[in-house]
Amino acid sequence: MIMHAEKIFLAMVERFNLTEDDHIVTISTDSFQLYKNKKSDTYIGVWILEDYSPGGGGGGGESENDGRGYQEWRASERRVVYSRPAVGFTTADRIGLAEMDGRVGHHGTIACRGDCPMRGRHKPDSGHYFSAHYCTADFLAGCMHNDFDFDNIQPPSLERYEKRLQTVSDSPNEAQYLINRRETGISKPCIFSGLSLTIPPPLSFVPDMMHLLLNLGQLLISIWRGTIDCAETDNKTAWPWRTLIGDTWKTHGAAIANATPYFPSFFHRPPRNPAQKINSGYKVTEYVLYVFCLGPGHFRQILPEIYYTHFCRLVYTLRILNKRSIQGKEIAAAQSQIITFVKDYENLYYQLRIDRLQFCCPCIHTLLHLAPETARVGPAVYHTQFALERTIGDTTAECNQPSNPWANFSQRQVRRAQVNALMNMCPQLDKLAFKKMILPRGAFKLGDSYVLLRKRERYFTTLEGSVGDLVAAVINTQKVRRWARLELPTRHVARSLWQESRTSRKSVRVTRNVKFKDQELDRIEYGEVQFYFLHEIGRGPQDPPQAYALVSVYTRPNQHILDETHGVLWACQYMGDTNLKVIDVKSIISVVSIQPLPRQHDLQGDWWFVVEKPGIEGLELMPDSDELDEPHLEQAD
Repeated sequence: MIMHAEKIFLAMVERFNLTEDDHIVTISTDSFQLYKNKKSDTYIGVWILEDYSPGGGGGGGESENDGRGYQEWRASERRVVYSRPAVGFTTADRIGLAEMDGRVGHHGTIACRGDCPMRGRHKPDSGHYFSAHYCTADFLAGCMHNDFDFDNIQPPSLERYEKRLQTVSDSPNEAQYLINRRETGISKPCIFSGLSLTIPPPLSFVPDMMHLLLNLGQLLISIWRGTIDCAETDNKTAWPWRTLIGDTWKTHGAAIANATPYFPSFFHRPPRNPAQKINSGYKVTEYVLYVFCLGPGHFRQILPEIYYTHFCRLVYTLRILNKRSIQGKEIAAAQSQIITFVKDYENLYYQLRIDRLQFCCPCIHTLLHLAPETARVGPAVYHTQFALERTIGDTTAECNQPSNPWANFSQRQVRRAQVNALMNMCPQLDKLAFKKMILPRGAFKLGDSYVLLRKRERYFTTLEGSVGDLVAAVINTQKVRRWARLELPTRHVARSLWQESRTSRKSVRVTRNVKFKDQELDRIEYGEVQFYFLHEIGRGPQDPPQAYALVSVYTRPNQHILDETHGVLWACQYMGDTNLKVIDVKSIISVVSIQPLPRQHDLQGDWWFVVEKPGIEGLELMPDSDELDEPHLEQAD
């Protein structure tokens, strides 16, 4: 079982007497539309097993609801067991969450999805509340409550929730109910309160990083473009942050589109030209790569310095909290930076003006709960809604009949469940999964889930000059056979300049830049792989195989820019053959994107900056080396 929040799940096991036959599940729901140009009030949900065993398979037919659970065939033990599903966490978008948790919508007086008692503020003659932490400078009845206490951010509380719910339930009439709903932020009991095996609300509701990143990206771009609502008493032409306009916006959009060839192929859906496509179904992954990955490099020459460094503070915290493994000191550092970011955000943009309350969107307040919730329920990357979005995309793509769309959609889900059950009972039928488990012809297993992949030179090549000297200093010979690719434990493949320079395809995506640990200097470096090679000549028959990579190491980052951007913009220069180094391939951590840095006023020459795939840290998909066959050295062709 994967424990993201050990104390919470262990408490469930103890409270409900869960056994190894029971399952803990997470439910994820979201709204969607089946037709591209036709909106629909429809929701879809998926159950995600937090403890998945490949040896089990559903089945056994229907059974009575006698409390023992449903029958499940445990293939590894050749027996039928009774399994009870216990609901762990619940995720949804902000609109759908109001339907699930029974609280008011995101524009209510108390609308925080993190269950804190923060009160919103509204404009004159409006019941639309905004998440402004600081009191407006102008007096307005009903909005003059104290500033938010950033030193006392309250976590979800079962006692506080039940007390508020009881207040709403005890309302003697509709008028009092409306008052109590406004003062408590609760409109009805949560539907999950009726389940016996569940983490009680509001403790079961966790923040969703996917929608948060989407909302933040949309908010920031609308502010910098000046497309956010502007009151008649305000003047957007006087906004100093409104810089993504006119020719600057068009040039910037083209630069973002031109970044695509520098993204490795596993960076799914590189951002399209935002100047042309941002209103045409711009995806979450596009916003993430555009705003939070490319943004630090591309916004530096566009935004005024005070707004740019403020934005980099946000990127710094999100990169920490989007990791798969986070230390306590990192959570504390992220929370400190988030609080500073939120305070500065309201001072820079909202400026305590009533006519700018629309700048105070719920996603800004949600940031304050991200670090505490990470400490409570684990890294947010483990319970995002990306899995649900993939399910929606796959299923809707299968619906080709325009008639009876919902019946068609339901039957596609039934068919998918039947196929999945069949694959569990007979794994040999899953040809795609079976293919992924088999290494391609000529692959060479190095252990620890590292694999050399062809192309490979047929005959030994004698390396000359400084390259030959570097290689000979490590393996005592200048004769090697060059390999083209290396598969990492993450199942991502790092290519090499030797391979990519030989391809004739114009659409090749650069996948030869890697992040590695320099064992001599004990620090992280980035480099361009020239080629891979094995120590073959002069190696003893009992010696384990040793593989190396020749890399061109990028320079250390510009320290001024690194400090200015809170460490998020690693600006470096490419040194080519003048800074070559031979490294052990097992020191390679991941494949990264090295993007061209737009011309800067304080830099001369060509500069590059590093972009890492969000959430890749700590990801391991292949089995450990002791589960693989012992590596062997191929004979020369």
